[in-house]
Amino acid sequence: MKRDKVLALVILQSVEEHADAEGMDITHLRSVVPGRHGVWTVEMIHHLDLLVKGGFLIKKEASMLDAASVQLTWSGYDLLDSLRQ
Repeated sequence: MKRDKVLALVILQSVEEHADAEGMDITHLRSVVPGRHGVWTVEMIHHLDLLVKGGFLIKKEASMLDAASVQLTWSGYDLLDSLRQ
């Protein structure tokens, strides 16, 4: 699977725009960045995972009280700036 910089940019921009101090609920992210027929594709899940493993997003796992969420890191903001250019 090839890396898709446009998809990475869309994911990062969505988190930047919709996250609060606790991050962005992943369910909300999936509704803001809809996949084919409203379902995230393997490619989209893979790119979210790449952004987390690359240190551009922090993923907080779901708990009994809170849903899973993602939040931009400092490196994520830097990547976002570079992808916008």
